[in-house]
Amino acid sequence: MDENKIIDNINDENSNLYLTKEAREYLFKTSNWAMGFAILSFIGLGLGVLSGISMMAMGGFMPQLTTGSTQALLPIITGIVYIIFVLIFAVPVWKHYKFAQKAKDSTRRQDSLALTEAMKNLHAYYKWYGVLMIIFFIFYFIAIFGMVGTIMSSSTDGFQF
Repeated sequence: MDENKIIDNINDENSNLYLTKEAREYLFKTSNWAMGFAILSFIGLGLGVLSGISMMAMGGFMPQLTTGSTQALLPIITGIVYIIFVLIFAVPVWKHYKFAQKAKDSTRRQDSLALTEAMKNLHAYYKWYGVLMIIFFIFYFIAIFGMVGTIMSSSTDGFQF
């Protein structure tokens, strides 16, 4: 089928998409798995926040860092950055949870609006993760090129094994 025809069918308000019984069963099973993963992700986010707080608290227990130098701020800054990353990842986890909730509601009540909301949340979930992956890949490439550049510039004769 031609892609333009598919898009035209999607945009046509008069067309109806019917889910077979098997498709509804798969959607219900998928919503259960998605809810389980969302709950595990929330637990992971909670552990991440606790890890960030413990990193910040760790700075006070290191006697070599409490001598008034700026190194004493390193665990606090690391903990804050860690918590910020956890909060950034909380958005797609919330969208994942909302997808699971709405998908389950749509199959139980045979509600098209709930299914639409579920799909909207699933779309947002994948969009968030796609953008985050692109950002992290960019950071990885910058870090790799930065390390290679540092290694190359630290030797006067170039790179040596």
